[in-house]
Amino acid sequence: MDSRQDISKSTENCIETAFVPVDGYSLKKKTLKRWIYGHNLTQPYVARKLNLDPVVFKEKLRNREKFNSEQIRALVLLMKAEDAFKVLYFPSNRFRRKIWWQVFGQYQNKEELNE
Repeated sequence: MDSRQDISKSTENCIETAFVPVDGYSLKKKTLKRWIYGHNLTQPYVARKLNLDPVVFKEKLRNREKFNSEQIRALVLLMKAEDAFKVLYFPSNRFRRKIWWQVFGQYQNKEELNE
């Protein structure tokens, strides 16, 4: 087997296992609201884009409940990847950096990564 194939398979496995431990992500309420109102949108509009009732959406934000993978995908499509990454709450900075590297392939400085 070619060493390039070994590397690509290990990269795929690493990406798959990076997302497995987490069964969903909660969102940073303040950062999300700043993005919503900065783009002249409303919370009910974003809730509909995530296929949620606006009341349920606000409840999930208030209680820091996790959003499932379909809702996160819809959020990424709406906000684009870089902005959505800033809104996701990760359990640790190490995990955040690991996912950033796997998704974007480069490190950012700490201030931009932790916004």
